[in-house]
Amino acid sequence: MQRRYRAIIGVSRAAVRQIDRANAAATMLRDGRDWRTVADTLGYFDQAHLAHTLRRYVGCTAGELQAGHSAAMSFLYKTHSGPGS
Repeated sequence: MQRRYRAIIGVSRAAVRQIDRANAAATMLRDGRDWRTVADTLGYFDQAHLAHTLRRYVGCTAGELQAGHSAAMSFLYKTHSGPGS
């Protein structure tokens, strides 16, 4: 099952979950929530864990998201109605 999923999607289920969680974190930060609240709500261990994930999957830091420096990014879609909604 895992091989078929990876063959069709191109990444593993774990990677898809990480991307969804990073998207939810970016949405919450962009909406003005504090990084501590975001980390606690989405299950990140600490600020470094959140920052690393954001840089890897979103391409900018929490401070940049909160300051609005991510104008080129599109947050017009939501993949699910999770914590970042």
